[in-house]
Amino acid sequence: MARKVAPVMTLMWATGMRVDYGTTLIELLVVLSVLALFSTVGVAAFSSLESRRLDRESAAVHTWLRAVRRDAMLKGTHLLIAVNGTQLQTSPRAGSSPLRRSNGVELALVAAGRPAASLCFFSDGSACPGYLELSNASGQRRLTLSWLGDIDVR
Repeated sequence: MARKVAPVMTLMWATGMRVDYGTTLIELLVVLSVLALFSTVGVAAFSSLESRRLDRESAAVHTWLRAVRRDAMLKGTHLLIAVNGTQLQTSPRAGSSPLRRSNGVELALVAAGRPAASLCFFSDGSACPGYLELSNASGQRRLTLSWLGDIDVR
């Protein structure tokens, strides 16, 4: 006795078509776990990027401060360091050009434990004690000026 096969099923079998009833729960869980893994890696990479940006900016400010100190000693003048908009600059204008800050990094001048309008270097290389504080979403760095003109990064 021959089995009867529905003509639609025969047609689907002959053309290679198959009946798809949708995605399974396992497939859905695999896709969600892959998305969760990628988002976790992305968040970790972003926070590390912000930390590197802060380190790079504090190194640039440290180098600039050393150049300003050297200029004060070479010219025999008293130089004030102030924040003007988005840049650090000296007054009177020194040989080192103003330093532009990168976006996302905030800067504060502090002297004697209070916010200050400026810090300074004297002609002998000594400095007004105080610090520059750089901060962004990942943390903060402090560049401390001592009486002797030393610049310490923490």
